[in-house]
Amino acid sequence: MEKIVITGGPGCGKSSVLVELGRMGHLVLPEVFRWHKVLLTVESFGSVDGKSMRNRELIGSLLGFHRYFEDEDTADAFCFYDRCVLDLVAYIEFYSARRRSESTPDVLSFLDPYARRFANNIHKAFLIPLPATGIVQDWLRTNTFEEAQLIEQRIRQTYSDYNVDLVYLPKKEVGCLCDLILNHLNGKAGRDP
Repeated sequence: MEKIVITGGPGCGKSSVLVELGRMGHLVLPEVFRWHKVLLTVESFGSVDGKSMRNRELIGSLLGFHRYFEDEDTADAFCFYDRCVLDLVAYIEFYSARRRSESTPDVLSFLDPYARRFANNIHKAFLIPLPATGIVQDWLRTNTFEEAQLIEQRIRQTYSDYNVDLVYLPKKEVGCLCDLILNHLNGKAGRDP
């Protein structure tokens, strides 16, 4: 089974594409990490050392997430991931730069082996661009469009830092994006979308 990551800035339409891929019968793993919970853990407890309850929850989430790489392959050709640990690293770097958190190096050094392991097991990673018209804000997405653009840049840089080549998708409708992704994975695309 090939591990495929779908990523992008907040509000890019990633979840809509993943829902459609799931409806088409593909295995889709939801986003495991709750960014706000992780960020609160970093801010409230300083470092990830496994001693506090919240830090144990974070460690458990990470270990549970990575068990997917150790399981035997299923009959599904592709397993689509809604973001991955590389996105977590990007978000922590983005928010910690704004908050000047002293504990960030501890958290990032803790995440690094997981991120490297994940990066080595990714078959393909697709980035969905932000819509030119802006993003919808709600209780979950509170970022401005400018912040979303900066987060997308941080995601791009983090994937590059871990030597994962992103396939940049064009701005298209959900169905068209799904077709582009599947055609690319099945070798039907003459070039990157």
